[in-house]
Amino acid sequence: MSRRLLSMQGDRVLTALWDDGRIIECSVDERVPAFLGRIYLAKVDHIVPSISGAFLSAGDQKLYYSLKENPLPVAVSCKREGMITQGDEIVVQVTKEALKTKEPGAGSALQIGGRYCVVMMEPAGKQPKTKILLSRKITEAAFREKISEEAEALEEVKQLFEAVSLRGFSLSVMVRTNAAEVSSDLVLDEISVCCRQLQTVLSTAAFRSNGSLLWQPLPAYISAIRDTSLNGLESIVCDNEELLNEVKNALDECKGSEGLTYSLYQDSSYPMRKCYNLDTTIEKALKSKVYLSSGAYLIIEQTEALVAIDVNTGKYTGKKDTEETFLKTNIEAAEEIAKQLRLRNLSGMIIIDFIDMKSEENRLLLTKKLQEAVSSDRLKTTVVG
Repeated sequence: MSRRLLSMQGDRVLTALWDDGRIIECSVDERVPAFLGRIYLAKVDHIVPSISGAFLSAGDQKLYYSLKENPLPVAVSCKREGMITQGDEIVVQVTKEALKTKEPGAGSALQIGGRYCVVMMEPAGKQPKTKILLSRKITEAAFREKISEEAEALEEVKQLFEAVSLRGFSLSVMVRTNAAEVSSDLVLDEISVCCRQLQTVLSTAAFRSNGSLLWQPLPAYISAIRDTSLNGLESIVCDNEELLNEVKNALDECKGSEGLTYSLYQDSSYPMRKCYNLDTTIEKALKSKVYLSSGAYLIIEQTEALVAIDVNTGKYTGKKDTEETFLKTNIEAAEEIAKQLRLRNLSGMIIIDFIDMKSEENRLLLTKKLQEAVSSDRLKTTVVG
């Protein structure tokens, strides 16, 4: 059984997932609604043809808008149909955080999601259509067929499709992995709610002033809990009563969360951070070297282009058979690497330099073990081999 841990750190919230005696996920977030995913009514300040982009202002917030990635603007006031010019007002969603000197990125393919679904607008191409997509991890054929048919027949889906198709967009409804844990009725209810929210954004934007925040996602520390599978989640433990009540109220609105229990950690003599080794876990996660129980170790280096992981035997000598030693070390390393990727929130291109093995059979076994190890991560991971 696992627990979600929340601890107040000034104006930030430390969130962790504790499972089988160790921390497997950890993040620190501002105690405000997430910036990524917010939907604004923004004004086009100026267009830069040389980079095929435009700079927008949403009140005091500056945004970058790629014209190449966003061929269809969601315009409120537009001087030329299908194109944006300086002074136009358009509806955009924040898609990228600010990076160094670069402004946050924004796009026109709006989307709103919940625990069980994500409702998305996509450029239609020749013919707008409605697509019902399901997570590959939902394997039950009867459930997939039922959800696909009933979701497409929902009145809210039809109304939203009519609204987005007039703007040249198709509508996609992605049913998430968590949907397999609950009844189809709960999933369909949430699809209807998300469709109504996006419909409201589109229908009210024309009556709002520049810079208006049209929709915002939940704070990251709440959405992390909401998006976690409830299978095996025992409780939510928090060391701050106000924060615990905030999380409880937000999750109570998510249908399917009724089985969760909430606990206030009150032992001031032995803080929760110490009880669950939170400080030690964070300290180790910030270091590049990770020791394995056998005496071998990993070196994890993150660059802008990729994550490089090197496996070293270290003090582990094993038996005289070096091939068997290398196989055991590599398998132990693969299992720990999967945990470290999740704990450190590493993604993108990840290159692992395992210890060379001569046996093709052993190399295939190692690939299989790595695939099994990363399969428990809520983020899809592709192992190339």
